[in-house]
Amino acid sequence: MKNEVYQLFKLSRLEKSQKTIFQSLLLFLSISISVNIWASGTEKGVLWKIEKTNQKTSYLLGTVHVSDPRIINFKPELNNVLTKVSSISIEAKLDMEAQMAVAMKMIAPGSNLETNVGSLYFKKITTEMLKYNITPELVRQLKPWAVMMTLSVPSGNDPASFMDVKIYNFGIKKGKKVYGLETLDEQLSIFSNMSNDDQITLLKQAVDELPNRDALLEEMLRIYLDGDIGKLAVINEAHLKEMNNKMLENLMIKLIDDRNKRMLNRMNQRLLEGNALIAVGALHLVGDKGLINLLRQKGYTLNPVY
Repeated sequence: MKNEVYQLFKLSRLEKSQKTIFQSLLLFLSISISVNIWASGTEKGVLWKIEKTNQKTSYLLGTVHVSDPRIINFKPELNNVLTKVSSISIEAKLDMEAQMAVAMKMIAPGSNLETNVGSLYFKKITTEMLKYNITPELVRQLKPWAVMMTLSVPSGNDPASFMDVKIYNFGIKKGKKVYGLETLDEQLSIFSNMSNDDQITLLKQAVDELPNRDALLEEMLRIYLDGDIGKLAVINEAHLKEMNNKMLENLMIKLIDDRNKRMLNRMNQRLLEGNALIAVGALHLVGDKGLINLLRQKGYTLNPVY
């Protein structure tokens, strides 16, 4: 079991700084289910300048959680911001002990995933999970949300090179103040409070979407590279309406809207200090309940850098 937990420990480090667990799930949901139905689809820009009278300028960055060279080879504008800011705030910090705790929470000892999902789905899952070096024996003991999270990112991505990891490591290396806007317990509670049936439903949906995952991801990356982040949350709105799944809508309220409120409150001190970079998943920026609009409601002026 020790080796199995260590394997999950490595897996749980998908984004050593901020998006370890459900941001990978968010990536999958955003491209295959796209349930953030409140987004206007009009925002354009990945890096935003945050300004307010009598405060130093800060920045808001929307990130994507992959290791694609087109994403992690940062533009000069972002490199300049990273160099000059005094602090970097990410979604959730992870030390080694916390990461091991995450790995343990992914396991349900004595459970049998095959019994929960059926032999047909289990075969598809184990075949895919072998690409991540996760054995069928270990897959049996994983909680459904943990498997879903794993499958959300193609196995060819290098978690150690994710965009957010690079930003986190840069801040640590340069001796900048690095903050987390959430705790792991807060993040994990979104899943731990889900019923097993709901987890299984989402896992099966993820498995069903696997043939389309890579193509959908590529479409999302192209939109992101174009800076048209408003489209990220509305790209498949018709798909959601077709599914008419209230459970998914409620989940995304917890994953996006509720967390936006929490992160907005906790970034306040950093913005008062000024010269800060706030780096969160791009889906958190857009829509009426997104951080761009919420910050404007608090009197900040936001304009895109690119």
